[in-house]
Amino acid sequence: MARPRSNNRMTDAASLLGRGFDDIGDGFGRIVTVFRDVAGPDLARVATPTSLKRGTLTVRCSSASWAQTVSMMELELVGRLSRRLGRGTVQRIVARAGGPPARVDEPQGVPRPAPLPQLPADQDARLEAMVAGIDDPVLRDRVLAAARAAAQRRAVGPNPAT
Repeated sequence: MARPRSNNRMTDAASLLGRGFDDIGDGFGRIVTVFRDVAGPDLARVATPTSLKRGTLTVRCSSASWAQTVSMMELELVGRLSRRLGRGTVQRIVARAGGPPARVDEPQGVPRPAPLPQLPADQDARLEAMVAGIDDPVLRDRVLAAARAAAQRRAVGPNPAT
């Protein structure tokens, strides 16, 4: 039996479950429901509440810099959440990097860059030979991907978006 395909797109849990989400957990469902309003749309695109334990809300952020931003805004966010949910529901916020990818809506009317051209087989083989001596397979794959991308961009020339 074939596995269902995943589109790998982030979906706001509150939008999936609607108002019934408010009743989940020790106030966590209510936090998820109000987080966008409390945090603002820009922060809500890159940060998602993931758990609430003994008054500590954990928020996953798309990068370390966004996690640092949430940490710097902790007192402000706790205050806003307290006003919306009642004092003591959230007493502390811990921000972690590495989760959800940024949910960025693609602006309308902005041209997408043209796809980069496929490298000729001989040039690709030379790049593979150049990285063959790298023992770590993950590092080797990343270096090869970077070398391919650089070669493809050189083939296109400056400003490939036009």
